[in-house]
Amino acid sequence: MKLVERYLQAIAIWLPKEQRDDILAELREDIQARMEEREAMLGRSLTKDDVAAVLSESGPPVVVAGRYLPQRHLIGPAFFPIYRFTVKLVVLWILVPVFALIVGPLAISTSKHPFLEAVGTLWTLAMAAVFTTGVITIVFALLERFDPNALYRWNPAQLPPTPPKKSPAAEAFALRCSGGFEFVWGILISVAWVYVCWFRPWMDIGGAHVALMPICQTLFVPILLLLVAGIPVGWITMRDPSRRRLRSGLRVAINAYFLGLIGILAMAGNVVSITGAGISAADLAEASKWTRIGVQIGLGALAICVFIDAAVEAYRLCRSARNRNSTAIVAVHH
Repeated sequence: MKLVERYLQAIAIWLPKEQRDDILAELREDIQARMEEREAMLGRSLTKDDVAAVLSESGPPVVVAGRYLPQRHLIGPAFFPIYRFTVKLVVLWILVPVFALIVGPLAISTSKHPFLEAVGTLWTLAMAAVFTTGVITIVFALLERFDPNALYRWNPAQLPPTPPKKSPAAEAFALRCSGGFEFVWGILISVAWVYVCWFRPWMDIGGAHVALMPICQTLFVPILLLLVAGIPVGWITMRDPSRRRLRSGLRVAINAYFLGLIGILAMAGNVVSITGAGISAADLAEASKWTRIGVQIGLGALAICVFIDAAVEAYRLCRSARNRNSTAIVAVHH
């Protein structure tokens, strides 16, 4: 039966959430009925190979899932789930974050006309999304027409194993470890920020004098509040791992605050200055330029990570709220 669960798990990936449970229940009953018929026909219990043969008759997971999705014309039901997933991945999770958090801020901060540059960046993003979607569509349309049996070359024995379920004790221990790390890291990084900002805001590298710009002093308290915020979140997680909704809510708020600070720093341009008595003005200008570009790219990458973490925590918060409402409705009915 583990092979059947692995098969259903592989199908569930491509199904719409609203109908997933009903469809899987229907498929499970159908597979169970056909397995019982096969057992009666063979007069013995089914082996793993027999179960794999029954599943092979049902078809590849993505093809079975496609039968329950709306019928398309250019991209058929067999390929449409993979096509839709690929478009979402490339456009929504790669192009949009890269343009919004790296390309856009970098182009705007280095342009003499920020508004025009912002409009141009949005237009470039739109054209890139259209071109990318068109290329993906052509590839899948050609694949379906010239190799329609590509998805049918599969082996049930090669399905990924079902993930093991963690015990509540092990999950609580992992959360406590995570909270402990966040608690200690919040203390260390806060102390490091105070030291760097007030006691050592400069350093000498190969004859160049690198120092923090005044914007860092201006944002000292807001950045310190952000760094210190991880301490109570870590403490709450260590003391009571079951308070997941509170932790997720705090993480969403902290990440939103973090994104705001990243935006301010990105608009500020330079956050460090480079000087040197023995370095020519041209070399200093070049070094400052590439330092600014490097900082902008670093801020963009950091913004992507923070955005993803915020999205994950928001999803957990919404899922917890839905589960809580469902539990309350069931309790009222009983």
